[in-house]
Amino acid sequence: MQFIRGEDMYGIFTAAFSYTAALVGAGFASGQEIISFFVRYGNYSFIGIAAAAAMFGLFAAIVLSECVQGKITCYDEYLDLEMNKPFKRITELVTLIYSLVVFCVMASCCGEMGYALFGADVRVGTVLLCIMCGAVFLMGTNGALDFNAVLGVIITVGIITCCFYILTYREHQTFSNSARIAASSLSYSGYNLLSAG
Repeated sequence: MQFIRGEDMYGIFTAAFSYTAALVGAGFASGQEIISFFVRYGNYSFIGIAAAAAMFGLFAAIVLSECVQGKITCYDEYLDLEMNKPFKRITELVTLIYSLVVFCVMASCCGEMGYALFGADVRVGTVLLCIMCGAVFLMGTNGALDFNAVLGVIITVGIITCCFYILTYREHQTFSNSARIAASSLSYSGYNLLSAG
């Protein structure tokens, strides 16, 4: 029987929680999204959540196994493996534009949250997020991965805590059943996987 070494276990947890933070913490799984895609289906929600989780897990397994087999260590090498040069350039351009748009949205939302929660000037929250993101970028790939893993742990603990609170105090009559949960779970995981890579 082969045991997992300490540094391997650290790498496994770092990758797992970074993936969690990328999917959940990047603003995808907002409370409104969870209600729209899952909660409104009542007990059927568990089926939808399981289907979405299976799709996320399958995607991660496929990408990670290709990276391990090809000894791929970065996004650029992965694109080299999967695409020809012209399509790779288009993908890089689309990824850059998408990343800049997401960053701008996150910065403006941080400013709005600072205003809504603390009455701070909108520009203060926006500048703070820009400084924090700049610091993370300066950490390099491994530092950013470690930082993302810490966020993943915080997000996971927060979600579990909120779930137990909701299960204890929820209003059951606000939940309704529907048979369209399969379509919801597929569309939810499908559009979130567009940027998960």
